[in-house]
Amino acid sequence: MSQFFNINIDNPQHRLIVQTADILREGGVIAYPTDSGYALGCMIGHGDA
Repeated sequence: MSQFFNINIDNPQHRLIVQTADILREGGVIAYPTDSGYALGCMIGHGDA
């Protein structure tokens, strides 16, 4: 299941940060913007990631 979070840099919502961290802890993969495109993130030690 995919989800989309828009986290404001100037005023981040704590709830969205916690949800994103939970996704990573459960072996999920996230995509996030960088200066030159998008990058993927995961917990490197998690076997499902």
